[in-house]
Amino acid sequence: MEMIGGLIGMIIGVAIFIFWIWALIDIIKNDFKDSATKVIWFILVFFLYFLGAAIYYFFGREQKV
Repeated sequence: MEMIGGLIGMIIGVAIFIFWIWALIDIIKNDFKDSATKVIWFILVFFLYFLGAAIYYFFGREQKV
């Protein structure tokens, strides 16, 4: 049972990491209304990790051109 819990935790960790990487790549690849907005979103996602990526997913994608 203990091994299953560790496996599930690892899968969740990898999924969060992939979500974080996706958010960073999406910010880099797309243009925003303002170049400062792009930098702010990148810094926010980079330093807040999953929380920053979740905030970007719900609010930041609307600011893309």
